[in-house]
Amino acid sequence: MHCFWALLFLIILTPRAMGAEFGDGSDGACNFTVALDTDVKDTYNCTSVSISSISVTGSKALIIKSTSSVTVTGNLSLVGGDGGNGSAVAGSSAGSAGAGGFAGGSCPTISSSGNDGQSGGNDGEGKGGDVATHLGFGDAGGGGGGGGRYGTETLPDDGEAGEDDLGGAVAAGAAGSSSYGPESNFENIFLGGSGGGAGGGGAATGAGTPHSGGAGGGGGGSGGAVFLQASGDIRINGTVSADGGSAGDGTFTTNNDGGKGGSGRIRYDDGDGIITGTGSTSPSASINTFVSSSTSAVSSASYDSSISCGRIDLDESEKMKYMLLTLIMTFSIAYIVSKKAHHI
Repeated sequence: MHCFWALLFLIILTPRAMGAEFGDGSDGACNFTVALDTDVKDTYNCTSVSISSISVTGSKALIIKSTSSVTVTGNLSLVGGDGGNGSAVAGSSAGSAGAGGFAGGSCPTISSSGNDGQSGGNDGEGKGGDVATHLGFGDAGGGGGGGGRYGTETLPDDGEAGEDDLGGAVAAGAAGSSSYGPESNFENIFLGGSGGGAGGGGAATGAGTPHSGGAGGGGGGSGGAVFLQASGDIRINGTVSADGGSAGDGTFTTNNDGGKGGSGRIRYDDGDGIITGTGSTSPSASINTFVSSSTSAVSSASYDSSISCGRIDLDESEKMKYMLLTLIMTFSIAYIVSKKAHHI
């Protein structure tokens, strides 16, 4: 029985002592120079990482782990695509999503409501603009779609109301109404932003004053999501970008544009929580800062963002303590086994 409990303790202890959060290095030295598709592979376990100018597509977030350092020298892009412009004779297209994000909405025809943007949940999508019944001698205009959102980063605006041919208001689409991926739930939900809604299309008759008739603009796609982890330093000498795409223009000038795509998410974890380099990150990243506690056997963490999230690796002194405990437990198990054998 003593042997069983000792083995159980060792099994529980060992993963924490080994600090496996920075990956196992199974992909070797990673030098990223070409576009990545996260539907092909979304997680990389590297011994070192160098990233030049690459774009990232796919439905999943990009996760790169390094047992040493990560250096970005070019542009790591997970930006959302721009919404298409409306037309008097055809609908508009949706902006594509950055990797791990969600697409914007489209306006299918010149006389339909705009579609909502896509969302990760909790009503994060921008809503499509409305379409009004034809009231007089001209076009009835659709309202503009609201932008998407993620958490509290770059809160979007509601769309602006359109105007029908008699000067009446046509309802706009609302912005995404609540956050759906808080940092506190980081390990279970790591997504980009939500897509912007499309503007509505008016009933284009060709008569009278064309207020906001014709197809509404497409909604911008959201930025994607990227997570860089390094046991050493993270150096940003280029740019890391996961911004939402721009809204498409409506057919006319009275407010049936689409909504902007929501910002994506960027997260950096490294050995000291200090990100170096001369480059830039947009939107701002969530960054982990590691603090070793001298009064506890377990390291604690503080964060530049307001909410703690995700497991973190232990610092070197804590690893040594756990390795020493592991050795002690190993010898204890061997001793117990040998005593059992001796009595038998």
